[in-house]
Amino acid sequence: MNDLILSARRESSTGNPPDPKDVLELLAREDAFLVNDVSGLSRCIHHIISQHWKRLSGKQDRLKRVLWNRTKEDGELKFRPVDEEGFSDEIQFCLEQAKEQRLFVGREVQYKKLGRGEAAAGLESGARIDIEVTVLSKLVPESALKAIIEVKGSWNKELVTAMGDQLLKDYLQPKYHIEFQGVCGIYLIAWFQCEVWDSEDTRKGQTNSNIIKALGICPYQIIPDGKAAIKKMDLFFTNQANQISESQEFPVSVMLFDARLS
Repeated sequence: MNDLILSARRESSTGNPPDPKDVLELLAREDAFLVNDVSGLSRCIHHIISQHWKRLSGKQDRLKRVLWNRTKEDGELKFRPVDEEGFSDEIQFCLEQAKEQRLFVGREVQYKKLGRGEAAAGLESGARIDIEVTVLSKLVPESALKAIIEVKGSWNKELVTAMGDQLLKDYLQPKYHIEFQGVCGIYLIAWFQCEVWDSEDTRKGQTNSNIIKALGICPYQIIPDGKAAIKKMDLFFTNQANQISESQEFPVSVMLFDARLS
């Protein structure tokens, strides 16, 4: 309740007071959000995806079906993660569900997921945004907000550097978003490192290479795995996002999800 009151006051102070009907709807619902700036938009998206992930990861059978490919060789089951496109599809699915449930009260929400090889409008040639979330105000059209979500699998060779080199430099430049009141970036990582992962899949080795690169591990040191690796990598990327946010106009945050099979 306090968050709602503070949010409404903040909106009023900026000259964009919320519609009384929206306030009443928020009071009647616990799952809805009043988004009035990019920080609020980022928090809302974080909440929606995190809740979906809890439901997904809480059921190993569903996690296997959605994010892992299964093959059988010589009577033995082998598991390999879906590609980044498959993971991105699942994120798009949960965001679309939020749209249908009208979780963004008083806002018109638009989602756009670009296909393979499809360039994003207005960006440099070859640039391709994974997921774009646009939130429009029903009362104040010029207060439109945008979130750009960059999706990465734990094996991606640019995982350690793409937050700055790709998300920031290619997608979050002010010249691409002059019609928006605010824009934020979300760096979304699916972490698959686990023993069940088929060792013949070269992406598994690349995941370990990313750990070595990010943490500066020497050849003779033991590479962390399991929850220890997730904790260390999450801290690494969170620090990276904080540094970018402090030095740039647009805030950037990170979401690292445990997609391992037990």
